[in-house]
Amino acid sequence: MKKFIIFLFMVLVVFLVMAFSMSCEAIEKPQYYNQPDSFLVSYMSTFPDTETKIIKALNIIDIMYPNWQDNYKYGIFDCSEMTEFVWYFFNKCGIESTYCQSNTLWHCWLEVKDNNKNIIIETTTLSIVSEENAGWYYSGRDVKYNRHMRIDEIDWWNSKIFNGSLLSSDLRYR
Repeated sequence: MKKFIIFLFMVLVVFLVMAFSMSCEAIEKPQYYNQPDSFLVSYMSTFPDTETKIIKALNIIDIMYPNWQDNYKYGIFDCSEMTEFVWYFFNKCGIESTYCQSNTLWHCWLEVKDNNKNIIIETTTLSIVSEENAGWYYSGRDVKYNRHMRIDEIDWWNSKIFNGSLLSSDLRYR
């Protein structure tokens, strides 16, 4: 009987350790990261059209991270990292977007579908691409959709630029 109680106790300990390791508290998070609250989705829902929502979201990023464009560094915080960040932020705002990548152009951007048109977001400048210039983004003929970077390829939340320059703003989320 004593051995059975010890066995049950050990099973309970193993179960508790497993349960804790699967809980949200056990997940290692980046030291600095933005957690826009659900108010962003509510705020964005007050605007009737998708393009206005996009403009408002880009304005928020511009306020949170002044000099966004100046922080571009190839291979460190470049178009792929910027696109992943804006995609993440758009999701927090309730804006569905598609990650686009062209190996011919060596460039990444976002695309948002709005009724019968595609709105292209140039994430390095936080701007909407005009219809006249939209053709350039598809000139590579090898555009891949929703081919996000692997977690080992991207880490905008850990980059020196993001943690240094961008988070130096007093407007950052804490």
